[in-house]
Amino acid sequence: MDIKDILMISLSVPATLWAIYESYNVLGYVHDLKFKTPECFQSNPNRIALFVGTQIILALIMGPIQATARSYFDKVVSTSKFVIGSQNRKIKVEILGERTYRLILYITWSAIGLWILNRSDFSHKYLFGTESDPQYFKNYPCYTLPSYTEEFYIVKFAYHFFESLNAVILHRKRFDFTENLLHHIVTIVMVGYSYATNIFPIGIPIMLVMDLSDVFVSIFKLSIDVSDRI
Repeated sequence: MDIKDILMISLSVPATLWAIYESYNVLGYVHDLKFKTPECFQSNPNRIALFVGTQIILALIMGPIQATARSYFDKVVSTSKFVIGSQNRKIKVEILGERTYRLILYITWSAIGLWILNRSDFSHKYLFGTESDPQYFKNYPCYTLPSYTEEFYIVKFAYHFFESLNAVILHRKRFDFTENLLHHIVTIVMVGYSYATNIFPIGIPIMLVMDLSDVFVSIFKLSIDVSDRI
């Protein structure tokens, strides 16, 4: 175990314990909110089906997308730096396949997030909306939300849960395993907290900003990875 792993574990363990503790406190807060305003906390009857269905769809599309991307990049990646048939080339092409898959998902999440946000009254002009001063907590915890807001939350929660399982099952030996897993755990906590406490108006813009930035980061990484400079 090197210093990097020691540092990540020393950060992730207290962060996980803190998340568990805060989750316990949130349960009491949510209980009080539901008691005072039960009409604002109607559970989605399809949330289990959405959660499970998202896992199944992701499992079905991940392999074909990555395989197609690997086949393409195996033809275009530099043969001088990554010799055909070498282990380095195989690893590089694998990474490119995973990044292509995630890029497609980030673009999808961004498009859905923009579509939902721009049908609301809390869509900031900096996110292609119409509001210069959106009121994210107006009438909290009761809102008039655009259709499919809650469903989008459930799908995004399911996505990060799927990625966490994928990392634990398939990528335990990867150099970035700890960072990747911690990222998804933290995101699950954030999305779950936002969902449980009915703060959708601020949660949707935050998720959108994260997804949009991931689109550009993924494009940059793909561009660098297929160049001869690495």
